[in-house]
Amino acid sequence: MQDNKLFDNFAKQYDAYNNLTSLATHHFVKSKCVKMLDLKPEQRVLDLCTGTGDIARLIKKYSPSAAVFGLDESEKMLEIAKSKSADIEYVCANAESLPFDDGEFDIVTISFGLRNIQNKQTAIDEIKRVLKPNGQFLHIDFGKQNNFAQKIFNLCATLSGKLFLRNVPVNYFLNSIENYWSADEFEKVMEENGFTLQKSKGFMCSVVVAQMFRVLKN
Repeated sequence: MQDNKLFDNFAKQYDAYNNLTSLATHHFVKSKCVKMLDLKPEQRVLDLCTGTGDIARLIKKYSPSAAVFGLDESEKMLEIAKSKSADIEYVCANAESLPFDDGEFDIVTISFGLRNIQNKQTAIDEIKRVLKPNGQFLHIDFGKQNNFAQKIFNLCATLSGKLFLRNVPVNYFLNSIENYWSADEFEKVMEENGFTLQKSKGFMCSVVVAQMFRVLKN
């Protein structure tokens, strides 16, 4: 479970903050990440911690016949997501207790969100549960593989928050990154949970790493 009030409080500034801290490169990066997926017609796709819906909209763009669901606990974030797209089904729910049947989805994605969930193992168990056998899981987050580039990003994130968008909880975000798995550590965690890595790509000098897994279920 994440702190809903924290995310509700800065929902209106969230997109602007992403643009400032990444110099608007996050749009390009997210597009490249979604293209890593093996998208096929009429698949069912779930985007967890969807926020304002960037990833969900890209999936729908590249696979118009897909049934795309965006899930988040923040009602304010979802209000913004819904205002941007009417052809995605948005669900306000907890990623630790997904309101979906076993094996319901071909693909599950999560970007910059798993580190904000209190019980990450429970969320991973839920991701595995709702995926079909051989289903795809795309994880996008800071890779912690390039210390210098990460320090530059941290500086941009801090300045953006202090100078322009003071409602954004910068320290919370930086601490969540610091205390989260590296890309290599996350790969091991997922292998222990019955997933196998298919593709991995670094972006912005490997500040961001996208990893596409498949779940190995009978």
